[in-house]
Amino acid sequence: MRLTPLPLLLLLGACASSAGLADNPTAVRVASELPPPEQTSLQPQDRPFLLGPYDSIAVEVFGATELNRSGMIDAAGKFSLPLVGEVNAAGQTTSQFAAQVAGRLRGRYMRDPQVSVQLTEARSQQVTIDGSVKQPGVYPVLGRTTLQQAIAYAHGTDEFAKLSEVVVFRTVAGQRMAALFDLKDIRQGAATDPEIYGNDVIVVGDNKKRRVFKDIIQTLPAFGVFTLLR
Repeated sequence: MRLTPLPLLLLLGACASSAGLADNPTAVRVASELPPPEQTSLQPQDRPFLLGPYDSIAVEVFGATELNRSGMIDAAGKFSLPLVGEVNAAGQTTSQFAAQVAGRLRGRYMRDPQVSVQLTEARSQQVTIDGSVKQPGVYPVLGRTTLQQAIAYAHGTDEFAKLSEVVVFRTVAGQRMAALFDLKDIRQGAATDPEIYGNDVIVVGDNKKRRVFKDIIQTLPAFGVFTLLR
């Protein structure tokens, strides 16, 4: 984890105030680079989606339709199946969970069970996207996701977005942290597109001057006509 020098730390805190960070924030630790959360099971280069509580899945056992089940993983991270009973799903990929179910069926109930598992709805790993984006909301993190990809989930930035003030909030080892990114530089390839994890919060800054200017334009009756502003 790279620590930020104090002068830069203060500069980041001041610059990010309009993007969701107050001046001299005390609730978060501001950093120029965020470490990943403490999830050692995640693979940094090609991170698969790991099942978790409240994700919905569909389990299909080929040749034994009576064993097929669709539903939600419970709060304890378990999923119930006929003959097999409760199977732990949390922290596993769909293929790992399918292999576990096949292992439970093999020998005792079927000679060579073929099991497939599909994720039908993701609820356990989500990112919150707010601020100057077209559709703020909560979106699932499916596999390896970068900041630019996450903002695309929200249909991109809106016309008032201040691309140089995009803040990512993250909890690392119980500590609330935040980092400031320049989306314009990322889009142009001048800066690295950081990885986004489940439970991250992204806030895109708002260019208030631009918003006020547009409001003024909309009040003018026609081009070339001077009008008093109220």
